Amino acid sequence: MVRRRTAVSLAAAALVAMTPVISACGTPHAGAAAVVENETISVSDLQSKVNAVRTAQEKSPQSAALIEGSSDLTSQTLSTMVVTRLLDRVAKDAGVTVTRSDIGQMRKALEAQSGGPDALAPALLEKYNVAPSEIDAFCRLQVEAGKIISSLGVEPGSDGGSAALNQLLAKTGKDMKIDVNPRYGTWDVQNARLGATHEPWLAPVATAPVQSA
Repeated sequence: MVRRRTAVSLAAAALVAMTPVISACGTPHAGAAAVVENETISVSDLQSKVNAVRTAQEKSPQSAALIEGSSDLTSQTLSTMVVTRLLDRVAKDAGVTVTRSDIGQMRKALEAQSGGPDALAPALLEKYNVAPSEIDAFCRLQVEAGKIISSLGVEPGSDGGSAALNQLLAKTGKDMKIDVNPRYGTWDVQNARLGATHEPWLAPVATAPVQSA
């Protein structure tokens, strides 16, 4: 059974437009939800991703439960967006690349795990708060994470795989300038996540090595 919490209120959504300015390296970034190095994650981009998930949740037969259990959706989404940029940096440093073929293979693996193509979107929405429009992006993230784990010399799927990856993300995060708008919380450098959020962005199937065609 899916456990969910409360939906984002109209008042909270309206407050997004009044998000304060934050700074990175002394330079103001108006309308930023976070700044990773010199790359801005805008409030509008963040809200767009959140809205896509909410729209999909509202169309689901489990709408009430899904919305109830994702009251921290905005913070979770922002945390994942920052982690994605950390992963991209780690991948670049490790010489890891992701191809369209890799993404296609991962999508098929997730479809098989979920019970078929038609079951994938509902499954990812329920387990990982992934909107249908973000499925390929999610698959890319899984492939990248899996390849990085393999590059560490750790057996994909082993208990130490995710731990090794998280340690590397934390280490990389310490070397990068990450500023998060205080409206959304504080970046936890040690655990490479936003505050107390614990977004389930790494799917079990991602630990399987993916070969490029």
